[in-house]
Amino acid sequence: MFRKGSAMASLSNSSSIGFGGQSIARIVDFTCLFGFLADMLALALPFGAGAAWRATLLQQMGDRSIVLLMGLALLVYGFWYLDSQWPSPGLN
Repeated sequence: MFRKGSAMASLSNSSSIGFGGQSIARIVDFTCLFGFLADMLALALPFGAGAAWRATLLQQMGDRSIVLLMGLALLVYGFWYLDSQWPSPGLN
């Protein structure tokens, strides 16, 4: 049978092992942001002079901006939760 003390120790140790949701969110966040920046740089590098090229570039940037929005949402989630764990000095 399990003893009461050993079950409590295993529960407290199991939460410190592995990545938390916020750590994974931060990893995916930075991957999305850097991927978006690299993608926009690759789109804009072959500079074209015509209005059609500019329209196509803006359309592609708009289509791919969901990656930026997802990265920003994960950034807020990953760091907002981290800040909410620390007590505020002036708010008791």
